[in-house]
Amino acid sequence: MSDIANALQTWHESAVISPAALDEALKAQRTQAPVMAGGGGAKLLRIHQEEGEFVYGQDNVTPEADSLWAINPMSLEIGWVAWENRKKVGEVMGALGNCPPMPTDGNGWEKNVQFELTCIEGNDDIDERIKLSNSSKGAHKAWDNLCKALANRPNVDYSAPIVRLVVSSYTNTSWNKTIFEPVFTVVDWMHPETGERLAADAEIPFPDLKKEAPAVPSQEQAADAPVIQRARRRTRSAA
Repeated sequence: MSDIANALQTWHESAVISPAALDEALKAQRTQAPVMAGGGGAKLLRIHQEEGEFVYGQDNVTPEADSLWAINPMSLEIGWVAWENRKKVGEVMGALGNCPPMPTDGNGWEKNVQFELTCIEGNDDIDERIKLSNSSKGAHKAWDNLCKALANRPNVDYSAPIVRLVVSSYTNTSWNKTIFEPVFTVVDWMHPETGERLAADAEIPFPDLKKEAPAVPSQEQAADAPVIQRARRRTRSAA
């Protein structure tokens, strides 16, 4: 087993969700509005709103710009969180596609999403395990986009998205303030049990990896120009 697969072994301390079960959960999730207790030692990932960048852990470590992170598909959870004076006073979470009912105790509950990521490429961040747990509109948007990517993954067995951590922003005119939001740009896919990755030359569409090549004469292709073909169908790896 590869070093990456060993690093991801914590994903399998409980039963691994099958591709079919994942798709059923995604189908159930897509019928709900887009937006766990515990976390197994994963460090909290958040956006530093003053600096406009991702940080994780109590020391506010900034992830490397080119690091790659694999999202654990078994850690996708959705539910509700309540805050009072910026302190969490309650949390009720459920697995993907099984959002629990919102509590009715009047605590001002907000929808919350959560999932874990493991760094698989990056000098300083390698093997770090972090989690996003957030109730912001930006987190809900990132969650919905992640669910769409998972539902349309090019190979059903490769169900762990490999992402870059990106921060987007917009100006809230009412507050005259810049708001930063998380974006998880999918650049590859990983088999969650073996750690095997799909590559950019595996005839699957990865727009974020596609480079603009110089114009070449008709009917010709530059020898060193990257070619990324569009998958004709979603495939299932051999048993």
